[in-house]
Amino acid sequence: MRKVSFLVLLMLVISLSAPAMAGEPGRYSYVTIESVNITVLDFNKAGFEVDYSVDENVQFLVLLLGKGDLKDKLSEIFGYDDYTFDNVDMDHASFKVNIRSYNNGDGTYWFPEQKFKIEIPNITIQAQDNYKIFPQVKDFPGIGYYVNPQDEK
Repeated sequence: MRKVSFLVLLMLVISLSAPAMAGEPGRYSYVTIESVNITVLDFNKAGFEVDYSVDENVQFLVLLLGKGDLKDKLSEIFGYDDYTFDNVDMDHASFKVNIRSYNNGDGTYWFPEQKFKIEIPNITIQAQDNYKIFPQVKDFPGIGYYVNPQDEK
């Protein structure tokens, strides 16, 4: 009887973990990132809008136990320590991160490179007069942008 119970438990664990082991792009634990929009808000802060899905078999647990673990998973994916969540839902999150853009002089700035824990299927970044779309990114190379020196804060 113990062997049967052990086999049933083992099959249950494998069936629940199989999707996590599939190696899908954008997948980390029970979260699958679909797209990320990054907006450089000022020279020290960026806003992130993240669209994702949560595995169906975990959604109830997230609702029951709270979204703390979901926030932890998102912060692990992006690797930031200094962030503030504005909103976290079952399919979308928005948060702000303190990231300093480098001043190259003459109104040109560089939003620095970022390394993510997983490959993100689609990242759009907007910085003042410049925006770019990057497909399949794990190491974001950074982006340069221009700010009229009269508009600098």
